[in-house]
Amino acid sequence: MGMRRATEGARAGRAEELSKLALELYDLGFNVVPVARDKKPLCNWSSTSRLDRAKLKELLPKASAVAVVQDPGRQDFVLVPVRVGRPDVLERYPTLRRFVYGSAISSRDPSGRLTALLLVPSGAYEKYLKGLSGIEEIELLPISQVLLDPSCSWVRPPKFTALIDTEVERLLEELRRGTTLSADLGTGECKAPTEEGVVSIPLIELPEDLLKEHRPRLILTRVASELARELVELFKVKVPVVNNVPLGTYCYEGGAYVECEERLLHVLEYHYRTYGLEERGVSYRSLRAEFLAHVEDSAKVFRGFNHRLLLFKNVVVDWASLVYEDRVAVYDPDPELMVYHRIPWEVDVETLRSKLGRSREELAKDIEQELGELTEVFKQWVGDRWVLLYEIVGYTLLAGEYPLNKAVMLVGSGKNGKSTYLGLLTRLLGSWNVVSVKLQELTSDRVRFSAANLFGKLANVFADLPSEALRSTGLFKVLTGEDPVTADRKYRDPITFTNYAKMVYSTNELPKVYDMSTAFWRRWLVVEFPNEFLPNEGFKRRLYNEVLPKYASKVLACSLLLARHVVREGRFSFEGTEVDYREYWLRETNSVYAFIQDLINEGRLVRDPEGRAKADELYNLYVKYCEREERDVLAKREFTLELQRLGFPKVKVKGYYYYKGLTIVPEDGKEGALGGRT
Repeated sequence: MGMRRATEGARAGRAEELSKLALELYDLGFNVVPVARDKKPLCNWSSTSRLDRAKLKELLPKASAVAVVQDPGRQDFVLVPVRVGRPDVLERYPTLRRFVYGSAISSRDPSGRLTALLLVPSGAYEKYLKGLSGIEEIELLPISQVLLDPSCSWVRPPKFTALIDTEVERLLEELRRGTTLSADLGTGECKAPTEEGVVSIPLIELPEDLLKEHRPRLILTRVASELARELVELFKVKVPVVNNVPLGTYCYEGGAYVECEERLLHVLEYHYRTYGLEERGVSYRSLRAEFLAHVEDSAKVFRGFNHRLLLFKNVVVDWASLVYEDRVAVYDPDPELMVYHRIPWEVDVETLRSKLGRSREELAKDIEQELGELTEVFKQWVGDRWVLLYEIVGYTLLAGEYPLNKAVMLVGSGKNGKSTYLGLLTRLLGSWNVVSVKLQELTSDRVRFSAANLFGKLANVFADLPSEALRSTGLFKVLTGEDPVTADRKYRDPITFTNYAKMVYSTNELPKVYDMSTAFWRRWLVVEFPNEFLPNEGFKRRLYNEVLPKYASKVLACSLLLARHVVREGRFSFEGTEVDYREYWLRETNSVYAFIQDLINEGRLVRDPEGRAKADELYNLYVKYCEREERDVLAKREFTLELQRLGFPKVKVKGYYYYKGLTIVPEDGKEGALGGRT
C-alpha cells in the first residue's frame, strides 16, 4: 500500500513538474501548446504566435502532454530531441551520455527508452545537427514539434543548461566517429570513461533491512555521504574556492583537472535507478543536493588552478618561469600541481633548455633550419614576416595572463592560407582549449552571453569574420585588458572572471570601426596574407596529418621561446604602431576617410581648424573620388555622419552649409576658392 501511494505521488509530482517545465519553456520564448490524451490541442494555436501565458497556465492542469512548436529561423535556441533505445549504448558516446544525464532535459518511457531534449543554439543546430537522423539506437527526432509526456519519468529533475557551439560540434564528431568505451550497467558496477580507459565504481551496498523498511531519509543520507566519499577519493576530486566562491567540481584525469559534476551525477543516477529509490520515497532533488554538498565539503581547496603550468603529453611546463625567470621548470604530472590546460602534443624540452639564451634573431635562424618544411609554408603565406606566425602560437599558450593586450587580425582577399593557419593553431592547442566567438558578438550590446564562452580557454579563434561594423568596443577592450568581467550565461548563473583567451581572427574584408580611440587601435596586431593559392585539399590534409605531427613538439618549444621575447621586449616582430593599423584599417573600410587622406596628400584639401568647405562641393569631389577608385559611394546623409565622426562637423553659415575643419584647394592651386574660413 505504501509503495503504491509513493508511486502515485511520484506520478502526480511528474505532472506538476511538467506544468512547471512548460511555463519555464514559455518564459524562455518557446511556443508551448497543451494537448489532450488523443494528442489534439486543447486550444487554437499558431506556428507564428503564442498563447497568452495566463491562458496556458489555465489549460495546463487539463493537459495530458504539452507540445513545443519550433522554428529555428525565429528562435535563438531550439530543443533537439534525441531518443536512445538502450541506455547501455551511451557508453560508446560519453559526450552524449554526459548531456543525457546532465545538461539535457531527459525522461524515460515505460519501455526504458531515454529521450533527451538538448538546448542548442539555432545556428549550431543548422550547422551541425540539421538533417542528421542518428545511428545505431540513437535517433535524432524532428524538431518541428516536441512532445513532453508525464507518463515518462524524469531521469533527473528538469533543468535548463544551454549547450555551446563547441559542445554541439564535439557531439557531432562523436556520433560520426563512435567510440570503443563500453560498460555493463547490469552487473553491479558503473563504469566511467577516462583517458586511461574505464574506471569501475563498485555499487555501494545498502543493508537489506534498510531497504525493506520505508526509511527514505536514512537511505538518502547513507547514499549521498558514502558515494560522495568514494568518488572524491577515486576521481581525486577538487572544488577550488577563490574569494569564497566555488569555481566548480573537477576530477583529475591524466595529469590535469576537468569539469566532472555531470559525471558524478551520472553515477548518482545509476545508484538511484539500481536501488529503485524513487519507489522508496527518496526525492532525487534532495539526494542530489545532499550529495553535491558532501562532495564540496570533502573536496574543497582554497586556491584556484595554476595557469602557469601546461600539461604536455610528456611533461608539465611552467611557462611563466621560462618567460619571466629565464629558467626551464618542468614537472611530472601530480594532482597537487592543480593543472588545468592540457596540450595534445609533447614539447621538446631539450630545445627549451638549449635555446633559452638565444636572441630572437638567432631563434629565427634556428627555426628556419630545423623547421624548414613548415617555415616554407609560412613564408608562402606571409613572406618575410613568417616568424610572426610562430610568435602567435606561443602567445596563445600564455594561460592565465594577457600580456601586451593584443588581438590578432589576419587579413587577405581569400584563398591565401588564413583559415588553414587558424586550423593549424587550433590543432596545436587542442580544440577543448579553443572557443569560436566572432568579434561582432563581443562588440554588440545585443549579445549578452558570448563573453562567458571565453572562460577557461586559451584562444578565441574565428575564421572569416563578416564585414559588419563594430559598434561598441567596450567589452572587447575589457576582455583584452585583463580587467574582471561579469558575463551572463544562458540558463545559468552569471560568472565573473578575467579573460586570458587570446583573440585571433581572420577576415577577407575588415569590419568597419567607429571607435577612433588609441585604446582600441593599440590592441591590434594585423598580419597580411597577400598571396592567393588554388584550392588544394591534399595540401591541407598533408599539413595537418603529416607535417604537424612531425614538427609539433619543436614548434611548441620554439613558439614558447619566441613568446618570451615578445613579452620581455613588449612587441611582436614586424609590429606596427596603432597609428599604422588605424591608417590601414580605416583606408580599407571607410571610403570617406580614404577620400580625405588622399585629397590632402594630393593637395586638393587642407586641414584647417578654422577652415570650411562647401557641403555640395565637397560631396561632389567625394563622388568623383569613389568613381576613380572604384569604391561604393555613400549617400549624403551617411557622408555627413562619417565626416562628423572624423572631426569635421556640418555647420550653417549665412544660409549655406559647410564642413568645418577642411578647406578645398581648387585645381589652379589657390586655396579658398571653393571654401573659406569661419
